[in-house]
Amino acid sequence: DPSLAAAWISLGIALRVDGRLSDAEDCLRRAIELEPSNATAFFNLGNALRARRERWSEAARAYRRALELEPTLD
Repeated sequence: DPSLAAAWISLGIALRVDGRLSDAEDCLRRAIELEPSNATAFFNLGNALRARRERWSEAARAYRRALELEPTLD
């Protein structure tokens, strides 16, 4: 269901694992648009950005936001 953030998160994770980092980032940003308070979406966006290496500062911002939303996220 394209209206569910969880679906976009799952797709984003699968694309990241497959090495399709730009597509993964797009999916995770869509999840955040749908659910701006979803810590898991921000955490996985951080993972996708970190994998792109040149995006370290953006990844750090995504991780910080995830922890702001859910301090016990692991």
